[in-house]
Amino acid sequence: MRLLAAAAAFCLSAAAGVHGAGLFSLRARTLDLLVLLLERLGTELRFSCAPLPDMLFRLSLQPPFDTLKLLSVCCENLRAGASLPAAFDAGVSASGRTLRPWEKTRLRQFGSLLGATDLSGQRQVLAETIAFLKDCHSKAVQQQAGAGKLCRACGLCCGMVLFILIL
Repeated sequence: MRLLAAAAAFCLSAAAGVHGAGLFSLRARTLDLLVLLLERLGTELRFSCAPLPDMLFRLSLQPPFDTLKLLSVCCENLRAGASLPAAFDAGVSASGRTLRPWEKTRLRQFGSLLGATDLSGQRQVLAETIAFLKDCHSKAVQQQAGAGKLCRACGLCCGMVLFILIL
């Protein structure tokens, strides 16, 4: 019975370490998708005359953006009749703990200006937001490499210690 408890403690601790590393990976992936989304939105603004909500609907159906919670919640709110800034804000709020508070603030500022300025103003805000998110993404990748390894190692080490103590 003690062997089973020791094995369970080891597995749970190792899983917690892997989960912690996965959170860093999820943040980096989300930021990467946001950069791609905004770059694609910039291309759409440049070459399409469609309204912004239609662009967002179209992009939300395309891989890999169909997995982005921010975009899916934004489109759901747009379908429900919310304004574009309110829908985008709801999407940012739905991202949970994946994004840091300063990233959410910047995205909310971007969302509040979507459709509120002329085309050149939107392109400028889009370019500034893309640059900001690229910087955040590079920091998240560095954090994923260092802290992700640390989380996995700590989970395994704690699991081994628990395994030894329980036996």
